[in-house]
Parts: sequence; structure tokens; C-alpha cells
Amino acid sequence: MKTMKAPSLTGPKKAIADAVEKLDADLRSLNRRLFDKPELCYEERFAAATVADYLASHGFSVTRPYAKIETALRADRRGRRKGPTVAIITEYDALPNIGHACGH
Repeated sequence: MKTMKAPSLTGPKKAIADAVEKLDADLRSLNRRLFDKPELCYEERFAAATVADYLASHGFSVTRPYAKIETALRADRRGRRKGPTVAIITEYDALPNIGHACGH
């Protein structure tokens, strides 16, 4: 099977890829902690607290609860200069007796 070479990145795409690469170990650890403790829909208290703590430790202002949902959060961080706004929207609920196996 042929492997495809990734295109070389420049400009903002390279900056984003570099920033994510620096956080690789942290993000993998965060992912593992959430995966190992599945919580059902609207019961994701551990996950919400873990994600909120992680984001706060990286300079984000975290609002919890958010949008009248106990397990929802919003995290904001102003950049050092003008630029694009980035939004990451996620869900991390699990299925009963299965865990994180639903594929989303």
C-alpha cells in the first residue's frame, strides 16, 4: 500500500500544527482520562470539570455551567493580535453499558 506524503504546511496552518504538536502529550492524556471514565448524556461532570481545568490552566476564561446546561462549558481566550476566531464544539457523552464506542 502506498503512503501519501503530507503536504508541507506554511503560514497559519503551520503555526496551528506546531501549536497542536507541542500539546500532543497533554491532549493524549486528556483524551485518555475522558475515555477511561465514560459518562452518560448530561451526566458528564468529571469530563466537564477535567476539560474546564485543562483549559483554565492554559489561560482560558471558563464559564460553567453554560447555556443553562450543568455539564456544558464555554472557554474564551483573547489572542495577542487580530486574527481569526476559532470555535471547537464537542460532545463526549457515552452509551450505557458500552462507553465511548458510538463513533462520534
